[in-house]
Amino acid sequence: MDISALSVILLAIILFICFIFLQYYLSKKDNKWYGIIIPVIWFFAATIVAATSGLLMTFILFFFLLNLPTAAYFIIYAVCRENLKKKKLEISKVNIQDLD
Repeated sequence: MDISALSVILLAIILFICFIFLQYYLSKKDNKWYGIIIPVIWFFAATIVAATSGLLMTFILFFFLLNLPTAAYFIIYAVCRENLKKKKLEISKVNIQDLD
């Protein structure tokens, strides 16, 4: 492996980590649609790349491999939204108790 291949792999890893942090940040926003932006764009991009692969088996392999980050982004989204729901529920319980 030469230095240019290693630098491309390192850049890809750094970009993926940046996207994970961005997904986490967007998923914690009050607007639920912000957290869906990255997984949807990634899904369509992965599908287009897989569709240009040519052979059916290559398409299937590329489709599943390239959509692994999509699954990771949706898991981050689901966990963040669930935590946000729990916090809102706790706040509403405290507000109700304050009224009594």
